Amino acid sequence: MVKAFYGHPDAGGLWEQHLKKIIRNLGGQEVPEYPDNFFFPDTKLLLSTYVDDLTLAGPTKQHEPFWTKLTSVVDVEPIYRILGRNHVVMPLTKTEGSEECAAFRAQDALVFDMLDYAHQTVDLYKSITNTKSLKHAATPFVPDGSVSIDDEEAKGELAPNACHILMKALWLGRLSRPDIIKPINDLATKVRSWSRGDDKRSLRLIQYIDSTPHYRLVGTIQDSPEARS
Repeated sequence: MVKAFYGHPDAGGLWEQHLKKIIRNLGGQEVPEYPDNFFFPDTKLLLSTYVDDLTLAGPTKQHEPFWTKLTSVVDVEPIYRILGRNHVVMPLTKTEGSEECAAFRAQDALVFDMLDYAHQTVDLYKSITNTKSLKHAATPFVPDGSVSIDDEEAKGELAPNACHILMKALWLGRLSRPDIIKPINDLATKVRSWSRGDDKRSLRLIQYIDSTPHYRLVGTIQDSPEARS
């Protein structure tokens, strides 16, 4: 690349130096074993940085004062989206799962939502395959008997784009959708010998994602608010 996306060949490096200087001036100490992670001894906060995605962990009462100090010296807009995943704190309802689940004994839950990214994954597949509509799929696995021996021996049409589709879906699986990790990993072992059967399996995977874009991880912290602060 002659120019970086933001207009300078070393835009990323310059931003990293700028942000690190600010964080150190606020008392942050970079963790030697984990570069780009900063510990604040006075407040017991830990700040993880990835380009312009910042994630803060530590005593709850220290969060707001920290963000106030940081945003006074650098233009950072607090949002609840990190690396394509939306973080939402919300009350749980019975629609989230079983009443026997421990999560229902807590008032609030942290939701890892990637609805829009799931739609992007489906749209990528449609654009590559020129598919207009998809059938509903209740699982990410093809039904028994739907892939023949001939399918396994014939080269698949998606072979040149298999990695592109799988990598897009894998990010969704890693951050929010563990239910699709197994079929993605199975298909990843076939990228060097992609068959027509794998075309069918990838179609089924995308149909499932298209049918369940609202699926997300929901978790709670069972400690009392006093213990967390």
